[in-house]
Amino acid sequence: MAVLSRGDAERLLSFVAEAESSGADQLFTPELLVQVGRLIEADWVWYAEVDHLRRRPLVAVCRHDDEDEDEED
Repeated sequence: MAVLSRGDAERLLSFVAEAESSGADQLFTPELLVQVGRLIEADWVWYAEVDHLRRRPLVAVCRHDDEDEDEED
């Protein structure tokens, strides 16, 4: 099992505290996804909720910088 460094653990706890205190109606916002992208290095970051019974998307949010990415990816 990998162990988080002290700095990584502090960044993670700070992120969780800030996310919890945001008071936003929506759990994941583009601004929050920017912060997730700082915690975990990634080419793109997005969040989606899907109604599997009706087979339709409910929520789709991407990090601001990822909005202009090429659809072919």
